Amino acid sequence: MLSNNDLANWNALEKIVYGCSYDENYSDTDDVELLYSLIGGVPKNILDVCCGTGRMLIPLAKAGHNMTGFDCHIGMLARLHEKAKGLTNIKYYYADAISSEWESNFDVVLLAFNVIQNID
Repeated sequence: MLSNNDLANWNALEKIVYGCSYDENYSDTDDVELLYSLIGGVPKNILDVCCGTGRMLIPLAKAGHNMTGFDCHIGMLARLHEKAKGLTNIKYYYADAISSEWESNFDVVLLAFNVIQNID
């Protein structure tokens, strides 16, 4: 029989594995190229709703945009934390897109293709 501690450890591991699995299966960046063309080269303040592991957040930050992202999946944010090291124009935090209040005053708000299907 599993103890509460065993279950907590399993849940923590599952969350981390999910972030890594997401990166392996969703690495396509064609939509990032589209965003480059729509947003333009002038640095903007961008909010990435349900930013996940930073699939869009990281390349846009590397392009010079000031990026803020949030996600309600701690495993995704843990993976993002590793990928964002050294980038000073990224801020990210834990929040739920439905029940949390979003920050404001952004030039662009991103809702990636998979945001709607992941809202419970």
